Amino acid sequence: MRIYTWQGLEGNVGDALNAWMWPKVFGCDHFSASSINHFIGIGSILDGRHAGPGMKLVFGAGARGPDSLPDVSGDDWRIAFVRGPNTAAALGMHNASWISDPAIIVPLLDGGYREFEPSALPAGNRLRVGFVPYFATQRPFAEAMANAAGLIFIPPTLDPERFLSRLLACDVVIVEAMHGAILADAFGIPWLACRISSARREGATHDFKWTDWGQSLDLNIDFVDLPYLGHRSGLRFSLDVLIAGYVQKCAGILRRMVRDGGWQLSDRAILEHRQRTILLAVEDTRELLTQTPSGVRLAQANASV
Repeated sequence: MRIYTWQGLEGNVGDALNAWMWPKVFGCDHFSASSINHFIGIGSILDGRHAGPGMKLVFGAGARGPDSLPDVSGDDWRIAFVRGPNTAAALGMHNASWISDPAIIVPLLDGGYREFEPSALPAGNRLRVGFVPYFATQRPFAEAMANAAGLIFIPPTLDPERFLSRLLACDVVIVEAMHGAILADAFGIPWLACRISSARREGATHDFKWTDWGQSLDLNIDFVDLPYLGHRSGLRFSLDVLIAGYVQKCAGILRRMVRDGGWQLSDRAILEHRQRTILLAVEDTRELLTQTPSGVRLAQANASV
């Protein structure tokens, strides 16, 4: 099968996890870039982009909303599970198996993270606080506000290994990127969610996907809104002055978030149950992939996902 990965201009760790982790989970033998069969894993990618020939195997993907769904009724679709209850309900899958975002199993991968160990606490036992913006939030602004607030800047455009290296150097993390929250939560790093450009860019998709994942772990997610510096005309101040003021205002909000606390973390028993359920789905799907001869559609295999 071909691992489907959405690729932006600069990259996005949530999407990049697909090519990085699925060969670790299932082995490389089941995947080929030339296959017409799609493996649809991590991300809000369950929509019409997969139309065309070949089998589509859904392994934890989420929808972007109720109005952009593909027709999954044909025998060219197999659904192991979806990301959460929002996606399942939108598909009309009343008996649907939803578990959670598959990225929650990253801490369990052999060789997947064990080289990335947090360093010792700095002098004074000061919290190391990370900041993960949304991939479309302009990096110069995001990095400047993180530096001004004394936070560790973690670009979501890093490849998974470098992203994990920075994430695991943190005691807590403020996140705008959803997979920043998902990975932090999976590794037991408390987090807070914020919004800068993400909700403005994604619209209703933002709430749909966050609650989809959050409800899968019985999480009610609270967001702190930071101001967004969009395009303006007729400015009374120079752009440099405006940007400097904007950065300092955002940095002040970030510092207040750290001071006020209220860090979120899913119940560990719920997380571990979801992780075990995904691993069971992995075994069922591995057996299915193994039993399916090359060139034969997965729907013809004598196994169920």
